[in-house]
Amino acid sequence: MLHFTKRIKFSRKGWLLTLLFLLAVVLIPVFTILLRAFEPSGNSWNLITEFFLSRYIWNSLGLSLGVGSLCLIFGVLPAWLVSNFDFPGRKWLKLGLLFPLSIPTYIMAYTYTGIFDSTGTVQHYVAAWFGQATANAMYFDSMNPYFLTVLLAFCLYPYVYSACLISFSSGSSRQLEAASSLGSTAMSRFFRVGLPLAKPALFTGLFLVIMEVLNEYGAVQYFNIKTLTTGIFTAWENGDLNSAVRVALILLMIAMLFLLLSKWLKGKQQITESSKTPIVRRKLSGSKGILAMTFCFSLFLFSFFIPFIQLLAWSTIAYKGVVLDGFASMAGNTFLVSVVAAVIITMVAFLLLFAGNLLQSIGGRKLAALGLLGYSIPGAIIAVGIIIPFVFLDTTFGSDVLLGSVTGLVIAYLIRFLSVSYGPLKGAFERQGSRLDDASLSLQSRPVKTLFKVHLPILKPAFVMAVILVFVDVMKELPMTLILRPMNYDTLATEAYRYAQTNESAVQAAPFSILLILIGIIPILVLSKLIKR
Repeated sequence: MLHFTKRIKFSRKGWLLTLLFLLAVVLIPVFTILLRAFEPSGNSWNLITEFFLSRYIWNSLGLSLGVGSLCLIFGVLPAWLVSNFDFPGRKWLKLGLLFPLSIPTYIMAYTYTGIFDSTGTVQHYVAAWFGQATANAMYFDSMNPYFLTVLLAFCLYPYVYSACLISFSSGSSRQLEAASSLGSTAMSRFFRVGLPLAKPALFTGLFLVIMEVLNEYGAVQYFNIKTLTTGIFTAWENGDLNSAVRVALILLMIAMLFLLLSKWLKGKQQITESSKTPIVRRKLSGSKGILAMTFCFSLFLFSFFIPFIQLLAWSTIAYKGVVLDGFASMAGNTFLVSVVAAVIITMVAFLLLFAGNLLQSIGGRKLAALGLLGYSIPGAIIAVGIIIPFVFLDTTFGSDVLLGSVTGLVIAYLIRFLSVSYGPLKGAFERQGSRLDDASLSLQSRPVKTLFKVHLPILKPAFVMAVILVFVDVMKELPMTLILRPMNYDTLATEAYRYAQTNESAVQAAPFSILLILIGIIPILVLSKLIKR
């Protein structure tokens, strides 16, 4: 028994070192930016602060608040309607309203600008049906920040919608039924019961929306709107790493401010429910049912169906040229790096979660939670933050293993998307409890053996789901890939962006975009299985 106790203590020391090492890797960008930001700066930083920095900050904040506000409307109202009422098409719209999450923001941006361009789809058909004079009268310049705000909201509202849908469908069912039995109207139940109970989920989804907006590069660059992320890229492309680090530090401070605000708002709401009974939906007939269906279908139409059909039409025009131009190679690069990164990230999340549970008596779970901060850090910050240690390590050991390599790119993906795989695994871990650990350790089995022989087979479904979710996020990632990818290493995301940006032709980018969207629908179907009726 004494030998068994000593071995447990030794194993816990090893797992503690493993946990600390993983945390050090994840927090590298933050430490690097904090240290590098205090080094002397040159004249270029003075130019940035004098002429550009205030515009970077206000544009970033304006987009974040504008997109967040629209996502509240686009996300909360449809979630309330499909979870509480029956109306024509409800079942299909419940799933369809998640589909815009599969469209990367930069693809949505160039697709809609192509549709409304002076030579685009709308102008073509209006001129053909009603004459060129009518087409000229209807034309408007879509390259403005207000239109971009709407397009970003089309892509990102499913974060709020999915979170509120789960809350409205089951989490607040008992309170809603009680309010209904007391004669409360639907409007009163929404504002006095449903919305307050959904606040934690709502603020979680809204925080993810704001982080995505702060991380956005492709769409804002396409619209020529200067934000903090484009400022990081501009400084980096001009060879001014110090200025890029300082802009990244400001972006990091804003991201942390929103994180703290989200935690504070969610901390105020601690209402839970032990019994999650599905809510009884009420049938909407007549004009009310038509109105609910029209609102939800219009949102689906503009946020997914129209851009998807337009991309399909463009793909039939452009597919021959791009397929002959290295399409298979780019698809292979995308698939390979996404699969490798997804498996590695999920394994690291698995180790992090197990180590946190094993060391919970000394605060292991709180330490493990620090590893999830990467998702709160925009991708451009992560890319800039790991360049400096990569250069140092490559120079020290006389190699080029990290900077400008697939290895370095996977490490950046690990830092950014670790929390994506951590969530499904954590839920599965908590459902199975600690009895398996106790039984395994009582049989003098080492923690490593327990991890791979006991937990991994049982958690295989959650593991596969986590791999799928990370795979799609890695496949769509643009800012980190643009900065850290090896020379001449193109993916579907970078190629779609290059075609739309350099050739100024959404048609040429369509085949790459449609494949990204089709693969991106996979995790949405997985997510729909988790949202119970």
